[in-house]
Amino acid sequence: MGMGRMEMELDYAEDATERRRVLEVEKEDTEELRQKYKDYVDKEKAIAKALEDLRANFYCELCDKQYQKHQEFDNHINSYDHAHKQEGTQDYYESEMIEIERS
Repeated sequence: MGMGRMEMELDYAEDATERRRVLEVEKEDTEELRQKYKDYVDKEKAIAKALEDLRANFYCELCDKQYQKHQEFDNHINSYDHAHKQEGTQDYYESEMIEIERS
C-alpha cells in the first residue's frame, strides 16, 4: 500500500470515528437524561394502564370471563350460558329479599 493510500485510509478512519454515534453507555448521566427516561417509563405505564382499562371493558363479572374483542364479549352476553347464570342470580336475590322482608 502506497503512502497516499495510507493517508487516505487514516483520514477516512478519523472521519468515521468523529461521526459515529455515541453509545448509550458512553453518554453522560445527566439530570436531563434521567428525566427523559423517567418520562418514557411513565408514558409506557400509562399506555399499559389504558390497555388494561380497555380490556376490562370486555370482562363479564357474573361468569368471570375475559374477552379480547367486542364481538366475542357481545356473543357471550347473548349466549345461553350467560342468560342462565343471570336467571340463577336473580332467583337467588329474589329469595334473599323475601327472607329479609319476613324478618
